[in-house]
Amino acid sequence: MKIMKNGFLKNLIRIFWIVGLISLSLVSLSLSAEKQAAAPEAVLAEIDKSVSDLSPYLDGWPPNINSKKELNAVRTRLTKALKYANQALAKDPDNVQLLCRVGELYRMGHNIDMAKAWTNSEKALKRAIQLDPSMIEAWLTLGTLYVNTGLENAKRAEDCFLTAQKLYGDKPSVRAHRGLFFAYCYQARMPQALDEANLVLKLTPDDPQMKKLRDIVQSQINKSNRPN
Repeated sequence: MKIMKNGFLKNLIRIFWIVGLISLSLVSLSLSAEKQAAAPEAVLAEIDKSVSDLSPYLDGWPPNINSKKELNAVRTRLTKALKYANQALAKDPDNVQLLCRVGELYRMGHNIDMAKAWTNSEKALKRAIQLDPSMIEAWLTLGTLYVNTGLENAKRAEDCFLTAQKLYGDKPSVRAHRGLFFAYCYQARMPQALDEANLVLKLTPDDPQMKKLRDIVQSQINKSNRPN
């Protein structure tokens, strides 16, 4: 197979963005019981509602925002949600469930260029993992942060998604394998990416986005295999 250069990867990423497909989180922060003491259910529910409400706008990159007015409104809502979540975290700084939610909110903030959002997201998620290495949600969210923020982070994203799947057990995790699809694409590992796309489609056969992505990658593989 021909070696695929960074120019090819950049063009492939542009295609993904144009069709609006770079979105991995599939918000599911209703976490199972963790080793750490749970934050009050009402607090977690309030944060989860904010994450769910903001997800249609900020779940992926580029954000689904159509005007400056809408951007300002979404930014205001996110700032309010982060203030609430950080206040709860200040009272219980080692609570992994709160750390994971704060990390997710900052991940969303990075998608609208909120100052220090990427660093704050990574810090919160790494701390959650340090406290509870078995926390699947933290690994998935950290992988999503990495995979959506530059080719240089693709290998780190791959490691996160592989760890999440290992923790998930024998049953395949759609989120982990969807994340691996992007991580492999951004490392120009197209055969592996195609395998991940086919696995995701086996698990979710009615996923039109992954069908489009699978076809794009298959087309690129076919082109690269043609003789000069």
